[in-house]
Amino acid sequence: MPGNVLTPNGDGLDDCFSLAGLPEGSCLDPFSEIKIYNRWGKPVFSNTRNNFCWDGAGMPAGVYYYTLHFGISSAGGSISLIR
Repeated sequence: MPGNVLTPNGDGLDDCFSLAGLPEGSCLDPFSEIKIYNRWGKPVFSNTRNNFCWDGAGMPAGVYYYTLHFGISSAGGSISLIR
């Protein structure tokens, strides 16, 4: 399970939300996109690269939600951004 706390303060710990080791793709269910939303459901970040890194730039502290999209399936969770 990925870490769900983001503290982008430049100390090198939890400065960026990413999922290390996310495969580029497979024949069965390739990674296609991550989307991050604010608490009102407005998209604030999206990326189609498996080595994405979201640092919460320009976003206020709070809880954000993400969805990972793979071929025909998806998964998601939440991230707490602490300033």
